[in-house]
Amino acid sequence: MRRVTDTVKMGAVVISVHQESEHDVTNIMKVIDKVKPPSRLFILVDEDVNPEDPLEVLWAIGTRFDPITGVRVSVTQSAWLLDPMRTTDQRAGHSAQPYKRLIINGCRPFERLKDFPTVNKLSDSRRKETWQKWNMSEWLSK
Repeated sequence: MRRVTDTVKMGAVVISVHQESEHDVTNIMKVIDKVKPPSRLFILVDEDVNPEDPLEVLWAIGTRFDPITGVRVSVTQSAWLLDPMRTTDQRAGHSAQPYKRLIINGCRPFERLKDFPTVNKLSDSRRKETWQKWNMSEWLSK
């Protein structure tokens, strides 16, 4: 694991993963199962994705997420009184309630790290050259 980013604005925790073995992502997902509230949504992405950029995170999910194997729903017990999903009666009782969370694997499959298509991202200088070459500013202003 490289970095954990709490993207409160998105209501999620995004975890940047450096995969060194085929079990890294699965092991991280198992650890997340045991994490205490308040986070309900965890997203794992590869280290080539900026975990602080919601567009990159969504791009990773859209291009690397397998809906059959890449999701885990976890149900634990929690007595966290500030849980917005608890009813007023549940808060008054102070008892543990089911606490559900979703873990999404937006990482490349480990066995395909070497042959998975690279991210198609131009450097700033290359992008500026291309825009100038093709007069993109003029084209966009029309």
